[in-house]
Amino acid sequence: MGDDSRLLQVTNPIQPGNSGGPLLDVSGNVIGIVTAKLDALVMAEEVGIIPENVGFAIRAGVAKAFLDANSVSYRTAESDTKLSVADIAEKARQFTVRVECWR
Repeated sequence: MGDDSRLLQVTNPIQPGNSGGPLLDVSGNVIGIVTAKLDALVMAEEVGIIPENVGFAIRAGVAKAFLDANSVSYRTAESDTKLSVADIAEKARQFTVRVECWR
């Protein structure tokens, strides 16, 4: 998006509320943080196409730099085992929490 090298383009469906959630690889490891999806209406008006499942995520390296700069600990792991979707979801439940901001 805008030639921003901090972002990955993904072809996953991104729903409202997904921003800030983890982008996981086939081993269930975090490889990015979901940030946005392409605005289909804007693309339809400007280019004449309706894109499907075009989203963006912050690269893991950018997230790691942020965590390091703020002295937040984390673990890394090899992505060497392909897990089933159910196993990835179970693994994600162990480190994913909902955060709400009330004002």
